[in-house]
Amino acid sequence: MFFLGVRKPKDWTSHDIVNLLRILTGIRRIGHTGTLDPFATGVLVLAFQDATKLIAYLPPSSKRYQSILQLGRLTETADRTGETVSIKDVPSGYEYLIQQRLSDFIGDVEQTPPKYSAIKVNGRRLYEYARAGQDVDIPSRIVQIYSLDVMKDFDGVPVHTNQVALDICCSKGTYVRSLGCDLAETIGTVGFLEELMRSSSDGVDVHDCITMDDLAEIAIGTRAHDWQRVLSKEGRQEFQRCSREEFIQRLMPRTLS
Repeated sequence: MFFLGVRKPKDWTSHDIVNLLRILTGIRRIGHTGTLDPFATGVLVLAFQDATKLIAYLPPSSKRYQSILQLGRLTETADRTGETVSIKDVPSGYEYLIQQRLSDFIGDVEQTPPKYSAIKVNGRRLYEYARAGQDVDIPSRIVQIYSLDVMKDFDGVPVHTNQVALDICCSKGTYVRSLGCDLAETIGTVGFLEELMRSSSDGVDVHDCITMDDLAEIAIGTRAHDWQRVLSKEGRQEFQRCSREEFIQRLMPRTLS
């Protein structure tokens, strides 16, 4: 029974990470403390075996995100993966305007989740309605934003024109995609999230998480591997030079107490 913080890479689903660790460890009972969108990166905390029973009892903790808000264009998913549905001019001095509106989003904030999200309405997930082209009333919710700041860069990379890098500390259940759209609207334009990284969750910092290269090093002694092939039926048997028991022993120093 243990927890493990994994740094989820871009374009992987949270389930992909769970499935990979099932293959690597041979442990079937693996869950996580909070999903990440496929385009997002960062902290994904996994629970193994009886630790999955503890997920519901973990004390509430804030989550921290870094994001790039791209102004001037809105997509159907409110992130870079969706089709464009609206284009609007970006006002001059948008950096100053954004700074002036940040305080409006601190504290209890009413938020409408994106239509492409996993929230259930009438027994179906919102993204199922969206993919079927069906409209449904999306109930709003109250979330807590503890801090919201503009940064000079995103994870060390400078932002481009009409982009704003944000650092957000918020409660569980906050949709940063919705926050970005709402913030863009307050300055008279539209926007979507170009990048999103969960930098902290459940007391785990992204820099303390195990990376995909780390997992490869533990499993096969090299920091590069075609993990997508490992997830396929054909590739599951080729990757491992150590037994699953040995892999778990090598993994244990990286687990969370």
